Amino acid sequence: MASLIRYGAWLLEREPNAVRPLLCEPLQPSSARPLLSGRWLLHPAAAYALVRSAAPSSTIGALESMLALAQSAPERRAVVGALVDACILMGTGGDELPPGDESAPASAARDRLLALLRDHCADLELGTTLDKLNAATTRRPEHLLRARLLLLGALHRHDEALDLLSISDSTSAPALAYAYCTEHAAGAAEAAAAAAHGVSPASHGAVSGAATSLYLKLLDRYVSPPNGGPPKLSAANDLLTHWPESVPAVEALRRLPPSRPVADFAPGLGALLVTASNRVHHAQIHAALLRAVSVQTRAELLEKRSKRIIVREDAQCIVCGRRIGTAAFVVVRAEKLAHIGCHNH
Repeated sequence: MASLIRYGAWLLEREPNAVRPLLCEPLQPSSARPLLSGRWLLHPAAAYALVRSAAPSSTIGALESMLALAQSAPERRAVVGALVDACILMGTGGDELPPGDESAPASAARDRLLALLRDHCADLELGTTLDKLNAATTRRPEHLLRARLLLLGALHRHDEALDLLSISDSTSAPALAYAYCTEHAAGAAEAAAAAAHGVSPASHGAVSGAATSLYLKLLDRYVSPPNGGPPKLSAANDLLTHWPESVPAVEALRRLPPSRPVADFAPGLGALLVTASNRVHHAQIHAALLRAVSVQTRAELLEKRSKRIIVREDAQCIVCGRRIGTAAFVVVRAEKLAHIGCHNH
């Protein structure tokens, strides 16, 4: 194994792409098989370590090739795990790049990490992966923010996600927070309902206070950030401006601290009250239209009932001349009667 790794490092020093056949060729029935386990010449973790140390720029490409050739679930899980590690390293800049690096490869690695987490969620241990992300973003918490939110949502750890979003200094954090609440509001409500009916929370992940609206929790954190910082008035006003219809506006008003001047929340409250007033006005118009339709329908019904047709015993069909009797009939011109069969023919 050591000689194989040295050979791979030697190849990488001369031609980075030359290592891909070494990493991705399945084992043939030969004397090499006893030296290794599985189908691969190198286990994905060993391949990752090799490429990372010798040719970092080729890491993701080499592992992508291994993922394309993976045939069994264990192989796929091993390659996905190594690929996630590579994307985390490249996406955060690793140890070689300065903290301010925003290079195209780093951005591409972050995008690939998101795709991996969405497409291969079942191949990963989500809690362990989240721990890796948290450890890799200690210096720059805004890095890999979307990936961490994706995992927190999958784990139903909504309180942690809202804490992360409310203390983030990223300009995109308020929009991400609103999108997160919108995406997970229904799932949180279902989990809360299941817990209320005695279903074990373990079957729904670590549900954190799902009974309370995520929007209300987010507003609480903007007003009183969990890190003890000053209130995020701009984010709170933006949230109030786009307050969802599913949550009563009065609940949002109750969350605003009486100690803060009303002027601090004037932009958001103005938009919130206008929106609530418009909803009430629209509801009143809709109710008035329903009443008008009901009155019109009842008038038409009374008109129909007022037109009675009396069929005498000697009433005859104007088509065949026979007595109508108890047969089905229709009224034709000048209130003349006819059998339905005669009228249709």
